[in-house]
Amino acid sequence: MASSVMEGMFALPQPSLSTPSGQTEDHPPSITLSEDSQTLQCLMRLLYADMGPKLWDLGTLNKVLDAAEKYEMANVTETLAIHILPQYIKENPLHIFALASRHNLTDIITKAASASLHIPFPKWDSPELSGITGAAYHKLVVYRQRCQDAAVESLTKSASQPQTRAFGLPITTPSFLQCSSCPRNPQGILDRYGNLPLWAIDHLDRAREALIKCVDGEAVTSLAILERTITKLPPLHRMGSQGCQCAATAPASLITFSRGLAVKMNQEITKVSVNISVED
Repeated sequence: MASSVMEGMFALPQPSLSTPSGQTEDHPPSITLSEDSQTLQCLMRLLYADMGPKLWDLGTLNKVLDAAEKYEMANVTETLAIHILPQYIKENPLHIFALASRHNLTDIITKAASASLHIPFPKWDSPELSGITGAAYHKLVVYRQRCQDAAVESLTKSASQPQTRAFGLPITTPSFLQCSSCPRNPQGILDRYGNLPLWAIDHLDRAREALIKCVDGEAVTSLAILERTITKLPPLHRMGSQGCQCAATAPASLITFSRGLAVKMNQEITKVSVNISVED
């Protein structure tokens, strides 16, 4: 039998059933289980090489995982971890992380933790994290913070140490890092980026805020951020009047720069170890 627990349950002495005439009849052994019929049906289908429902309810997934652990059906747990759970990570990373952490499914924990970086982080009592242990929650928070720190550091370095091939990527140095006409932050006082144009500092700060909400390099390529930056650009430089020599090229330059920066950020984020095993 696939479950040593169930095998032991079936081995228990069975009650004798008597007919109206007083004779005893033999019946196949039976046991009473606490799980509902839907959970048991999915469990049995998985047990016999069936992938179960085409569309799983996350609540049912949770019950089936609990039952598989209870009855020591390692093959069912493995089937869920390899074939079923990965399908739901992208849309429900925190829910799947909570399920995986409860059952110490290391590979799923790693993938779900990484996928959770792309969405805003909820409060600890969010339904998405139902059943998560305090230790697993703490490790997920620490992992997210370390990834956030890595991304923000890349952002800061990109502005304070401009290069024509920043971080080895073929990107053009933004004109706002070179323009001598823009109003600038005097000597970089009280600012993390140094002596940059004021509107550029505003752009980088909003990119930084976006990274806090969503720890993904793509956050800095947001058109919403770029559009707001464009509204803050100084007037174009015109003959005989004051203006900015980079205002005409800054938008396109920012797009190129942001795309290259997003690649570098994601490279740095992937270097952060998940390390969220919950066995300890």
